[in-house]
Amino acid sequence: MIIYTGAFRLPDHDAAAKRVRQVAKGIVSGGETVSFISWGGDTGGVIDGCQYRSSADIDRNDNNVVFRAMNFVFMGWRALSLIIRERKSLNEGVVIAYNPSAFFALSLLLLSRIFRFHAVIDSTEWYQSSHLPGGRFGLAAFENMLRMRVVYPLYKNVIVISRYLERYFRERGANVIRVPAMVESISGPYKKQEDAIRLVYAGNMGQKDSVEDVAKAVQHAVTRYSIPIQFDIYGPSPEEVRKKLGEAADFVSCKGRVPAEVVQNAYKTADFSVLFRDQERYALAGFPTKASESWAAGVPLLTNAVGDIAEYCNSQTAFVVKRDADLTEHLMDFFENLAPETLDSMKEASARMARENFLWECGAKGLVDFIKCVKAAK
Repeated sequence: MIIYTGAFRLPDHDAAAKRVRQVAKGIVSGGETVSFISWGGDTGGVIDGCQYRSSADIDRNDNNVVFRAMNFVFMGWRALSLIIRERKSLNEGVVIAYNPSAFFALSLLLLSRIFRFHAVIDSTEWYQSSHLPGGRFGLAAFENMLRMRVVYPLYKNVIVISRYLERYFRERGANVIRVPAMVESISGPYKKQEDAIRLVYAGNMGQKDSVEDVAKAVQHAVTRYSIPIQFDIYGPSPEEVRKKLGEAADFVSCKGRVPAEVVQNAYKTADFSVLFRDQERYALAGFPTKASESWAAGVPLLTNAVGDIAEYCNSQTAFVVKRDADLTEHLMDFFENLAPETLDSMKEASARMARENFLWECGAKGLVDFIKCVKAAK
């Protein structure tokens, strides 16, 4: 028996849910039974043939500052109680914890010794301290440091999403498998249907992703060069977009928070998916789900290619903006010379590359072998 638990919201309420579902599919393909204990999302059900239930550890509306702090530090304690109830069926089984708190990760490791099951970490990010509530010297930053530098390295078996994390845990003696952000299916490519160049960004326009420079470049393209560009932004509210982009917000179309299927439909008419991140640890340690989803829809990236996605970016799957380049001039030169047949070729190449690298089946054999190795260890 394998239990997969962590701060995800099943069945499909966040990128984390997509991640664990595709990893679980790979494990199940080897004949294992997987069940989920999600920390949020729906109360329970069956997804991809796997049962799931929620411990309701996250999304709690505690107005008291002390209670919120306590819930943050001890996040996952309700899930731990559910795992303890399953202890008899877990003998020599496996519990995979997705990006757990330091408290949960350490507690799970202790429980694994008591009840004789194997504990595994699924690590997909290493937060930038300055991005966390309270900043570099806040409680969240301290907890983040504790989990990544002290507790996670205690684990002998780790699933990671990037080469950066793969190197980090291998250097500490762990058995590691790297599984990038996978997709369920390939939906693209879609032929270009209009003259305007359509850009799409889907995500939370916070401290991770940068779209300001692209929005300003679109503004200049329209006002100075009369190049028809449509830039659709999904996720943030119109107020958030206005605050972030200023007057450039007049040159984008803000769609707000929408269901995942709406974003998938947006890819059908998109020409490029926008993904810009800083050359920082958080970008090197992660692997953006929107990259693999865009390619799976046959949509090449407009990106600065930071982190592992650089391995998959070439002239056929992405337009990579050079560092320190004038983004407006760089884009204008590219778009002015972009022939429709070239774009169709890029779309086809993107879908083909996703089929070869990001379908969940691509990582299935490695995951099956990894779980066998975990179970064989004493």
